[in-house]
Amino acid sequence: MLLGEEVSEFPQNGGLTGGRAFEELVASLNSRGMHALQAGSHDEALQFLTMAKTACATGAPTPGCDAGAGNSRPRLEAVTLNNLGCFYKR
Repeated sequence: MLLGEEVSEFPQNGGLTGGRAFEELVASLNSRGMHALQAGSHDEALQFLTMAKTACATGAPTPGCDAGAGNSRPRLEAVTLNNLGCFYKR
């Protein structure tokens, strides 16, 4: 499965607020990246983890963000960077 197809399957804000949708997206990208890494698909893992890192760098969308979205971004970025560390360790 191609990376673009995988990401396009993510629901387009299926009733989630902007901040919650952002959290779900980054968590999903991290999860898929780590699953790909465990399966030995290093190129695919790096693509997912890089996308998660980019999403963290650009931040949550402002329209409709819930109050907790600002607090979750550093945590999500830390998880993403930790996962990238695991990737580069292998």
